Amino acid sequence: MGPPAPAALLAALLALPLLVQEPPPAPAPAPSPPPAPAPSERTPVGRVVAAVAAAALGNAALPEKERVAGDALLDLYVRAAARAAAGDARSFLLGIGHAVDPTRSLEKTSLLSKHYAGVESEEERKARLGAIGKPTLRGRNDHALHFLVSAAFARALGGAAAETLGLSKEMMDAMKVKGSGLSFADLAADYAGIRFDAWLADAKEGAARLARVAEGFRGAEFLPDVSGEVEGLTGRPRGAGRGARGGRARSRAARGRGARSECASSGFFEGGFFSILSSSSSEVPTAPV
Repeated sequence: MGPPAPAALLAALLALPLLVQEPPPAPAPAPSPPPAPAPSERTPVGRVVAAVAAAALGNAALPEKERVAGDALLDLYVRAAARAAAGDARSFLLGIGHAVDPTRSLEKTSLLSKHYAGVESEEERKARLGAIGKPTLRGRNDHALHFLVSAAFARALGGAAAETLGLSKEMMDAMKVKGSGLSFADLAADYAGIRFDAWLADAKEGAARLARVAEGFRGAEFLPDVSGEVEGLTGRPRGAGRGARGGRARSRAARGRGARSECASSGFFEGGFFSILSSSSSEVPTAPV
């Protein structure tokens, strides 16, 4: 066999670097998410959120027929949060308000965001929201959120600020082209949450009241039946957002006009707000029955 042809020799020489070069470096691994805080490292608010998450995950793991739902689910979460708070009403309200709210409205408020730093890992948050379900107050999930988030705002920012936030939110709903409209039922849930915070803030009875919440909270004892209250009121120009909802809202506008003026001129803590509700609403308790 003779020497290799010049062309073959040249091809072999050109291919030699490809045979001896080192393989390309492996891509750098993606940064791992921060680990979940250990129980001993959690903030007081974090312990409340973790307790609600544990209750949610435990409930979700039960056979479907044994799971708690609706108003009973909210009661379960509130009781778990109150036990975890260990007498700290501020952590209780800030924790339960955050734990049940998928929109993270408290955490997104600049004045409150510091309370939620390091509360849970992203994996824990996803697991909590995946198991939390739809806790309700008087049969409505939105009432549960209005009640608890307003109570948290009241504790952190004061009752007057919480009232303003609740009313501002409803006015925005009334002005949006596809908004749900102003709801006096939602406002009732907001104001009931503010009253709940005030009830827990009592200097003499507050600690004992939080203990009672841990033992046997029932949401219906803090919000009257507001199912007949005016909802869907809009301030949009005539003809905007026409449809079934808009038509019903306009047909109820006359009944809502007097209620709006009375609400604006009377204070909640003197009972003024609830005086515009139905006769059953005026029986809202200042403590669990």
